[in-house]
This record gives sequence, structure tokens and C-alpha cells, in this order.
Amino acid sequence: MRLLFLILFLPLLTACPTQPVWDVQFDYKPPPDSQSACVEGCNKTARLTGLQCTTCNQGEYNRQTREFYQAKMKCTNQTCRDLLELIRPREGTHYEVCNDQCDDDKAKFNACYVGCGGEVKESNVCVSNCGNVQ
Repeated sequence: MRLLFLILFLPLLTACPTQPVWDVQFDYKPPPDSQSACVEGCNKTARLTGLQCTTCNQGEYNRQTREFYQAKMKCTNQTCRDLLELIRPREGTHYEVCNDQCDDDKAKFNACYVGCGGEVKESNVCVSNCGNVQ
């Protein structure tokens, strides 16, 4: 069903003007040297939860890749196969189903870092289709 929706509406979606894509970036001011063990604890926890995020994204990529090839095998003409290529899963993609695990990780790390005496400055940065965005 989802595949049929994408095949039917993909041409409409690609005709839309592209909007800027924004990302949240963080600037870290370190805490006093006496808190280095505290920050190392934050880093250790972040590595573990980052691994969980990576595992989630890899699992979702594998699932979508299986679905992609199953759908491609059902295509009876080249147009169908060409349209499917437009939605082929890409390695290294961040998947929405993993947002809870991945976004939460950054918030937890930032709270830990601030708790150690460091400062975290958050800013929104245009990363794609920026055009004349300042």
C-alpha cells in the first residue's frame, strides 16, 4: 500500500519547490578541568546510546531494503522499476522510527554535560536547499 502511494504521488512530490532543510547543531564550552571524569562518564553513556541509535537505523535500512527488492521483483515493466529506484533505501540514512532513540541521546548527553559544569549552545543551521537563507 505504501509503495503504491509512493509510486502514484512521487511525481507530484518532486514537482514541489524545495524547501530549506534545517539541522540543530550544538556548540560545547568545556567545564572546569576538575570535571573531566564527569564529562568522560557522559561520553561513555553517549557512545552506548549512540550504538543503539546506529543499530536501530541499520535494522530499519535492512527491513526497507528487503521490501524494496520484494517490490522490485513484482514490477512487470521498466517504468515501475525506474520509479522504485527513486525510493531505494540509502545506507547511512536516519529513519524516523529511530527518532526517539537517537534524538533522546543528544538531549541526555547535553543534560549530562551541563550537569558537569559545561555549557551547551544550540542553533538551527540550514544544511540543504539554503538558497538565500541567512
